Parts: sequence; structure tokens; C-alpha cells
Amino acid sequence: MSRTDRLYSRLDDLLAEFTDRLARELEAVASGGSSAFLSRMESGPMGLQFLRTPECDYLERLESDIRSLHSKLGEPAQGGPMTVLDEYLARYGQLPDRFDGGAVSLAKKMLAELRAQQNPGVEADRSG
Repeated sequence: MSRTDRLYSRLDDLLAEFTDRLARELEAVASGGSSAFLSRMESGPMGLQFLRTPECDYLERLESDIRSLHSKLGEPAQGGPMTVLDEYLARYGQLPDRFDGGAVSLAKKMLAELRAQQNPGVEADRSG
């Protein structure tokens, strides 16, 4: 197996794990809970560093490893769970009602999109 093949194999493994874990984070928010990983960009004098968990740290390492492997392979880290994550974070930062149901609605939409990517025959709700 060539080095490139090993990198792609590792990338596939990381993406599969990241997709499962991202789905769980989105499910938590979609059910009215919270996710330190998905709200890590929250601004404020202290940010949300006090909410960090080992799971959040692990997800950030997975994300970093995935982006690094994409870079080593000379391709953008687009598509799949990375696009869902990037879109969630961008849209979350613009939600005027993130603490009043906006995050729940957004998480539901992004979870549907992630699941549609896993099951291409299922259409995601791209509205809103």
C-alpha cells in the first residue's frame, strides 16, 4: 500500500468516526441540550472555556487531524461532515435567537443534512 493510499485510508477512518461523533453533538443541541464542541466559538470575556470537556478536546483533535490529512493530500477539507460543521459554526454565529430556539432549529437542519450525506437517497432540508 502506498503512502497516499495509507493517508486516504486513515482519512476515511477519521471521517467515519468524526461523522458519528458530530451527529451525537448535533442531536444533543437539536433536543434542547448543549455541546461544548459546537458552541466553542462563543464570544465573551471568558468564552466558554469553562465548559470544555474531554470529548470536546477529542473532537477538536479529530477535526485538526482531518484538516491536516486533507492538506497533505493536496485537497480542500470540503464535503461531508467538515462542510456540515463549517456551515453550522458560520450560521450559529449569525443567529440572533441562538438562546431562544435558534440553535435547536439549526442543529436539526444540519443533522438532517449530515444524515442525508450518509444516506444519499434522503434529501436534506436546506431551507432557513
